[in-house]
Amino acid sequence: MLLQGTNSCNANQVNMAHAKVRVTSAMNPPLLLVDYSRELRLSGKALVRVEAPSSVKSCTPIDAVVLLNVSHSMSWSVASPTQAPSRLDLLKKAIKFIIRQLDDDDCLAIIAFNDQVIKEYSTGLLEISTSSRMAIEKKLDGIMAKGTTAFKPGLDHSVKLLDERVDKSRVGFILLISDGSDNNKFQWADESINSTDPVRILLRKYPIHTLGLCKAHDTKALHFIAKESYGTYSSITDNLETKIMEAFAVCLAGFRTVVATDTCVNITSGSLNITRINSGGYTLRGNSGGIFIGALSAGEVKDFLVSFDYTTGFWARGYSKVLNGITATVTYKNVSGGQSISTETCSVSLPIHTTDTGRAPENPCPPFPAVLQQMVQFQVLDMLKSIVEELFVLKEEAGSAFQREEDDDPVFQAMAANLLQRKWKEFKLSDQTWKEAPKAFLDLGGIDKDINAMVGVLKQGSGVGCIYSWLSSYLMQRPTITGLPAHKEATRFRTPAMEAMVQEANKQMALEAPAQKQDQTICNGASELLDMISERFELWSKVDSNVPPPFQPSSEIEDHVSHNLATVLREDISRARKKDIYMGRRCIATKTKTNSHAGSKPTTTSRRKAGGIVLIKMAPEKVRVSIAMNPPILLVDDRHKLRLNGTAVVRVEAPLSMKSSAPIDLVALLNVNKSMNGAVAPPETLSRLDMVKKAMKFIIRQLDDDDRLAIVAFNDQVIKEYTTGILEISGGTRMAMEQKMDGLMAKGDTAFKPSLEHAVKLLDDRADKKRLGFIILISDGQDNGQYKWNDESVAPTDPIRNLLKKYPVHTFGLCKAHDPKALQFIAKESYGTYSSITDNLDRRIMEAFAVCLAGLKTVIAIDTCINITSSSLNITRIDSGSYQPHGASRGILIGTLYAGEVKDFVVYFYYSTGEWMPGYYTILSGITANVTYKDARRQTSSTDNCSVSLPIHTAESGSAPANPCSHFPVVLQQIIRFKVLDLLTSTLKEFLVLKEEASGAIHGEEGDDMVVQVMAANLLQRKWREFKQTDESWKEAPRAFLDIGGIEKDVNAMVSNLKRGLGVACIYSWLSSCQMQRATVTCLPAHSDAIATGFRTPAMEAMVQEADKQLALEAPTQGQEMEVCKRATELLAMINRRFELWSKLDGDVPTAFQSSSEQEDNEFSNLSAVLRGDISRAKQHDIYLAAENAIMHWRSSFNPAEKMHGDGTTMK
Repeated sequence: MLLQGTNSCNANQVNMAHAKVRVTSAMNPPLLLVDYSRELRLSGKALVRVEAPSSVKSCTPIDAVVLLNVSHSMSWSVASPTQAPSRLDLLKKAIKFIIRQLDDDDCLAIIAFNDQVIKEYSTGLLEISTSSRMAIEKKLDGIMAKGTTAFKPGLDHSVKLLDERVDKSRVGFILLISDGSDNNKFQWADESINSTDPVRILLRKYPIHTLGLCKAHDTKALHFIAKESYGTYSSITDNLETKIMEAFAVCLAGFRTVVATDTCVNITSGSLNITRINSGGYTLRGNSGGIFIGALSAGEVKDFLVSFDYTTGFWARGYSKVLNGITATVTYKNVSGGQSISTETCSVSLPIHTTDTGRAPENPCPPFPAVLQQMVQFQVLDMLKSIVEELFVLKEEAGSAFQREEDDDPVFQAMAANLLQRKWKEFKLSDQTWKEAPKAFLDLGGIDKDINAMVGVLKQGSGVGCIYSWLSSYLMQRPTITGLPAHKEATRFRTPAMEAMVQEANKQMALEAPAQKQDQTICNGASELLDMISERFELWSKVDSNVPPPFQPSSEIEDHVSHNLATVLREDISRARKKDIYMGRRCIATKTKTNSHAGSKPTTTSRRKAGGIVLIKMAPEKVRVSIAMNPPILLVDDRHKLRLNGTAVVRVEAPLSMKSSAPIDLVALLNVNKSMNGAVAPPETLSRLDMVKKAMKFIIRQLDDDDRLAIVAFNDQVIKEYTTGILEISGGTRMAMEQKMDGLMAKGDTAFKPSLEHAVKLLDDRADKKRLGFIILISDGQDNGQYKWNDESVAPTDPIRNLLKKYPVHTFGLCKAHDPKALQFIAKESYGTYSSITDNLDRRIMEAFAVCLAGLKTVIAIDTCINITSSSLNITRIDSGSYQPHGASRGILIGTLYAGEVKDFVVYFYYSTGEWMPGYYTILSGITANVTYKDARRQTSSTDNCSVSLPIHTAESGSAPANPCSHFPVVLQQIIRFKVLDLLTSTLKEFLVLKEEASGAIHGEEGDDMVVQVMAANLLQRKWREFKQTDESWKEAPRAFLDIGGIEKDVNAMVSNLKRGLGVACIYSWLSSCQMQRATVTCLPAHSDAIATGFRTPAMEAMVQEADKQLALEAPTQGQEMEVCKRATELLAMINRRFELWSKLDGDVPTAFQSSSEQEDNEFSNLSAVLRGDISRAKQHDIYLAAENAIMHWRSSFNPAEKMHGDGTTMK
């Protein structure tokens, strides 16, 4: 019996995206097990979830009003120097982003206000079109900041605009942006505005999303306006350009994906006494007492916590009763269905069973994680709201104004920080739900991070805006920008559409961002050079054309003289021009080279660290083991012997933080066979080997000074001239390694065995074998050495298996023709991972290397082993993925653990019951888990233990379910994961049979035969459809509040890849990730690769961001800017080559003759000076002509009618 409610719609839909709004519920406890001889008042919690469909067929037309505060302070520069953009400049840019993202059937109004609406800067509601976009952008450009601030006139005008629309069925929103306080002395606060005040009615007409800029904005006022109108409040006090664009993107995506309006949920019970409903910022409305939610965007989820109690009676021993628990009904208007009203209902029951006096606990089932999470969340909300109230009391006692121009007094903020820190510490020490979270496999580290960050923000004097915006986000269960450091918890309410829009905003900013650092420093210098030369050309041309003649000729003779004098003057001007342009070029090129070299190599004096990772979590200081049972109680028939089956999940969790990383020895095996010369498309200017070289240089620069690296280049054998030993990383070694990389050339065939043997020997021959050793193997081809790398071909006693098990080998397959089966086998046997990279090589190779390196750099435990036993239950199987039993104890060897990693093992067991009396109760010794490991740095051994019991209770024959408690989500999740692993493994086996039947080669030069791949795609699609239709655990997932849509996306993407002819590599790499429970790169689309990226640790995410930054620095700008950058870089490179050649000639010029006397020596000096002068003039002339030629080509790349300088100005 399942205690989650069943939906009146199809709850077992294949696609996790629902066609309509869904309501579900869960009880906590799901069973009341009570003393039969006493009356008791029992309390409990229930969770009601309202969930919008995650996809929309088309965006909803919207009417948006942007209410823009243009008071005087908006003209202030966002940072020093004062020529930096103003606050208003950044808002104009962000609003233009909104304008360009709106559809043609949307409407937009811009209302500029200070203490009143400024009509000349404002527009009405304009339907978006090409012409209106231009008109609105032009209106924006003309806005000037002036005056003071008053919110009410702007809000009145916005609401009036929306009220006067002809079609009021269209969805309307208001976006209010301000950087100051309301100077009209209107108090925007609950205590100042009574419930019947017209301003409350005004605010409740349309959602108003407020954005507060910089520290001096009125946090309390903007939060109040947003809360009253069912909007959100975001606080943006730093990094304004990025944060404003992000906030606008999140809001806009929400507006454009509204699927339901006027949403309302009614929660009732026929048997239980509902005492309270925690609904956050959603309030009761109407006669029905329903909770009004309003607009729902696609993918949004709203959770409501219901508190109830129930009084038991005097019942017989073994008595069982099922109460009518909670019923939830949601009504809403379907936006895409012509505003039709829809209804969904869900009910959940509550069984009660009696037992012997004092023999059973009141609640044998563990707290349901989703319920527990909401309990903690609402308690934290209550705590923060009480702290904010105390802060106002503190301010009044301190006699300070609520909001001064420069925000709160620093002394007050320090007091507020200490208050919050103390209250939070007390909460964590005393709150039982917080303590219960780890036992329920619930990670609340994100909330802990946020509170600690709030304390830090207050201590920095950045104001209480972060607390108000956090409250707004959690009260409305909708994303905001909080001013806190970014992490997973901070973005938890974002929908897929919001994430996509934020990415679009980031792309827009990247396109507009100036070039910077390293290669972009070169581009900057080259662009500067182009501008300088172009400017000098024009100036000298004016001089050349406007130079006056020495005198006016009056005769033919005088005219001839004039001509000669003018010619001499022209030559002097020409030499001066060449000298001027030459020296200007030399100055800029020297500066550019200096900047470039300064940024390109790491210094040798400071220890390099792999990314700046802030590691804050509730994680333990040592490796921890925990267990969850499913079922957590056996409720059985009293008259029959039964064999009852169950499952448990044993979790091994590494601490997230580490004091320092253990030094590593890394051997990189680089396949340099001839196919590595293959061009990468697009742009087909770089080869595969070029991409690998670049990624390897990233690794070299990220390694620490006490790490060591060996580069082993191989084809069908190790190529010694391209290979190094294990070298300690330092500045000089980095340079030598990079030079070695630059010298690699692709040639020959491929054989893995010689290089693997060489790598293992290198690590075996080390003097200090306690250092961590790893191997990475990169290849784009197949083993032509006729060695078959698979389980069927390699015998269990084959020495190659022992060789592979010495050190983890992480493999990377490039392009379609690589051998995924071989690389996955090598990785699996060695406890490594396999990543497949078949497209977007530049980005994906860097990403794969970054993920791998971050793991190796954060190893926290080695020789990790888990033993799982039971003295009462019969363990029949343990699903451990690629982790195998090891040693005499037959414990499961995990090996290395990275900081923040989690490994889950599914334990299957059964128990045979006896013939017991009704009401009989006993507790079995359930599962015991023991983990042993060595600290990676200190090499000291440690252990951790965990045990969980299994209560059994008997009921009257046939009157009680065998398992009244719902599936524990983490157990259900792991059951599904291992089932999908089995399905994919069997699909691959059938795929190989298909290939043999088709008589195709195992792998052709361009991968598998297209026809065979399409057959494999159809096979996988059919098997996946059958799995979802028949598997009970898959059907159970939505009712357990478990989102397994990521698996659905991944499998569908695999089918798509096969149909496109990209091979089975994505399946092998996905299997590798899930079997090792470790992140890989799978060549699935980024939005689909949910599972493999789900295993990423914070260190991995930080390293990937570092790799992305590196790529961004090296990437050329686009469009016209890209052409300028390209031409400029070519010009600089060409002139540099000429400059170096002339410098060499200047230094190596032979003497005219050997002097034999003082007189001859003087003549020699004179002749040499003449020769040097000629060389100098020739050098200047050559470089001048080269520059002139480059400028001509540069100018010809633009429209002949209108040329552009590098600074964007027009030249005619």
